[in-house]
Amino acid sequence: METDYKRLFQKILPRITYNYPSPGGISYDITYENILVTEKTISFRVDYNRTTPYNKITVVRRLLNEVLRHEIRDIERYVNLKNKAIMIECKKSEEQL
Repeated sequence: METDYKRLFQKILPRITYNYPSPGGISYDITYENILVTEKTISFRVDYNRTTPYNKITVVRRLLNEVLRHEIRDIERYVNLKNKAIMIECKKSEEQL
């Protein structure tokens, strides 16, 4: 049985929040474009869509990738990713913010 990781992650981790500024932070919806799984790695291609109102603070995608990686590490044992390296890349580049 092959696991459909794209659908699974869209259900269990559809949004991340960067906790600055306090108290609410900045929330982003995640769109999982593609997920490739090999024996030792899992590779995500994602897109972020900001859901909170815009202000003077913008979070770069590199930092959003780190927040997402941390969130995935928290749930990895529940979705059978315990011994896999995680690679995350954005659909859009930093210049297209």
